[in-house]
Amino acid sequence: MGCLKGPKLNCEIYAKAGSVIMGNLEQLLKQKEDLERQIEEALSAERGNAILQIKNICQQFNIKYADLKPHLTKQRSKRVTKLSAGNGTA
Repeated sequence: MGCLKGPKLNCEIYAKAGSVIMGNLEQLLKQKEDLERQIEEALSAERGNAILQIKNICQQFNIKYADLKPHLTKQRSKRVTKLSAGNGTA
């Protein structure tokens, strides 16, 4: 590094620059945490609003869970057992 070879002034400049960069990094990380928290809160609020809309539509059209279930669950494929050739066992 130039700090080891250069004059004492260069060392002070490098030290100050390093603390500014670390200060910026810490500030940016804090902002990132704040934004992530705000995103979580916004998603939660949007999800709550969506659920409320779904409930209202279901009430309006008298839609029950039994009506929705086939559309909300994946259809499972039926298992087919193959008989072993020759002995008739599964």
